[in-house]
Amino acid sequence: MADSTKVLLPALIGAFLVIRACGGGSTESPSAPSAEDLAAARAHANDAERRAQQQAVAASDALRRIADVRADADAAKAAADQRVKALEKERDRVTAHRDELKEWVEKELLPVAEEHQPELVNLREATTAMAAEVAKIRGLEWKFPVMRRRIRRDQVGEWMQRDMRKDLPEDKAKEMVLVGAEMGLVKPGTNIYDIFSEFMTGGAAAFYKPDTHTFYHIEGNDGRGAYPIVFHELVHAVEDQYFDLDAFYKVTENDSDRSFARRGVVEGSASYYQDLYQAKHPGDVQAMMKAQMAPDLMQRQAKMLSSCPAFLIATVGLYPYNNAKTWVGKVTGGDAAKLAALYTDPPESTEQVLHPEKFIDPATRDYPHNVAAPDMSSLPQDWKHLDPDSVGELQLACLMAQLKFPNGPAAFMNLLDPSSGGVALREPAKTAVMGWDGDRISTAIDPKTGRATLLWVSVWDTPRDAQEFVDGYAPLVGKKVTGESVAVLPSPVRFTEKGSDRITAIELRGTRVVVVLGTPPQFLDGLLHAGLATAIVADPRDEADAAQ
Repeated sequence: MADSTKVLLPALIGAFLVIRACGGGSTESPSAPSAEDLAAARAHANDAERRAQQQAVAASDALRRIADVRADADAAKAAADQRVKALEKERDRVTAHRDELKEWVEKELLPVAEEHQPELVNLREATTAMAAEVAKIRGLEWKFPVMRRRIRRDQVGEWMQRDMRKDLPEDKAKEMVLVGAEMGLVKPGTNIYDIFSEFMTGGAAAFYKPDTHTFYHIEGNDGRGAYPIVFHELVHAVEDQYFDLDAFYKVTENDSDRSFARRGVVEGSASYYQDLYQAKHPGDVQAMMKAQMAPDLMQRQAKMLSSCPAFLIATVGLYPYNNAKTWVGKVTGGDAAKLAALYTDPPESTEQVLHPEKFIDPATRDYPHNVAAPDMSSLPQDWKHLDPDSVGELQLACLMAQLKFPNGPAAFMNLLDPSSGGVALREPAKTAVMGWDGDRISTAIDPKTGRATLLWVSVWDTPRDAQEFVDGYAPLVGKKVTGESVAVLPSPVRFTEKGSDRITAIELRGTRVVVVLGTPPQFLDGLLHAGLATAIVADPRDEADAAQ
């Protein structure tokens, strides 16, 4: 065997040298090796041969295992290739079926429907005309046609509830309400599905769904008044074909503030380019505004304003279409390449959108600190822990307004900027929220009471900013908890809930603020300790924060 020879030869040479050594150093009169020497050399050689055979067997086993692994890998690759081919075949089948259905709908069903419903003709004409305008003004060519649907306004609520229940099961919706009620954003027992349905029914003119690549036009704004609305939704549609809006939003799960920041990119872009279209077509704007002043729609809007929480109207109805539109204009200046860059380098917080100067220059961009999820493991093991989330400057401003003005319309008016139609930072929110630099909130639910306890850790630019937040927020949350006005803050800041022993507490340490909302008193110290120990790390991209 070749492997044995490689081991035997050195062994035999070694034995020969041993024999020579036994006879002395002279080569002229070598003495005969003794029997003991010969036996030792033979044993050495036999031992080397055994080791060589063992190594050969081990090598053979290793080669066999390698061959088995290679065979398994080849089989797995073949199976994967077959699966890919099957999926491609299924994709092609579904695509062909979809295209067949689209052709059937467009060429056979819609013409019949259009004979009985002229509004469908208008929607088709508006879609065709606006698709061309979007390609020209937005600067993106269509990769494939977009689907359209017209729905009745009384269908909107049903559609919203159906879609929401897919993404937000009932148990999750109830947990969301528990958190919102503890903070002061919604009333206890609120039906979140009804609220969103009411908001869409009264406030929406159309919407685009990335999962279906379809935009839905809501009745009530037809004729030329539909054109700006269709234009807006088609900007979403064409950007979806280039930037995958579903994936763009998905990475911000469990981070509401980042999600609203990215919503600012999407809605801000569509609103910015809609303005460019409207500037060239004032007649379309007049027709759109006239339709929106229809008595039925005005009544629905009034009902929405009185029944929906101000934070929902402000974060979903005002901020994305006005504050974010202004932000897009300042950040991009209408440069399509700069706008495209926002989809790969988006804002990390609503603070960056509400204050464009904190985003525009990458060298001085104000990134929020990374705040770890506060640890609530000191609570009993049977408590249910929810996913952590963030609040951010936008929602914090809305929270302050709602705590100050518990009835919806007054809080809404406090947040509304009449000149721009966006969110305004007014007192008590303006001073309190300026200087926000990151936060994280953890929640756990007591199975015995069904109540939520929140541990909220925030970090601020300076100790003064942190103090101003406490000075503005503490009296408001104190009144919510106790039912009485707070003229002078207690020290330490502790409030006991009216009618129970649940405690809300606030601790200020430098630039860190820890808020515990609604805890049974025996757990307060553990939660405060965990909040003060929560890791807060500067974003390395923010040189100013990193230097501190």
